[in-house]
Amino acid sequence: MKLNIGCGNKYESGWVNTDITKQVKADYYFNVGTDKFPFKNNTFDEAKAEMVFEHLANYNERIHFLKELYRVCKPTAKILLTMPHFSCHGAWQDLQHTRPFGSMSFDYVSVNKTNPNSIMHDQEIEGENSMFKTTPKIVFGKVYKLLGVEWFANTWRGRQIYEFFWAYMLPCREIHFTLEVVKK
Repeated sequence: MKLNIGCGNKYESGWVNTDITKQVKADYYFNVGTDKFPFKNNTFDEAKAEMVFEHLANYNERIHFLKELYRVCKPTAKILLTMPHFSCHGAWQDLQHTRPFGSMSFDYVSVNKTNPNSIMHDQEIEGENSMFKTTPKIVFGKVYKLLGVEWFANTWRGRQIYEFFWAYMLPCREIHFTLEVVKK
């Protein structure tokens, strides 16, 4: 089974589609930042949330979302999260966005560290700090792709150099995170 969180106007057949507003067609309606997801544990093999995470109001809602997603997904399930990168003007101009994200944003809940300069915390999120194996991908427009900027920015050292020095000079569009569920 596949879960499409925050489907909006992109209702997809073959997926379980969810949204917060009844103004769009969905299979389930609930607030992913505060409500318990209406699914049993280990239900989904795949999930996605495109342009949803940046709308969650605060840290507590983001952690709730990740914990619930972790709960309803099977071990090794793949989750795609898409959001504006912090260098994208769209991350800042939309009043509904609560914060932007970069390649190290999910290191806090990952078994792998995506950047050698990432800050890892010793405190746990109610016993779970290693929920996902995280792979970020910085996504650019056509011109920067042709110039090789996207390739460079997605190499292991290139992400660090790009985000620390070049992000606002050569802004990208969005960042995609592939999260692989890690359960013991």
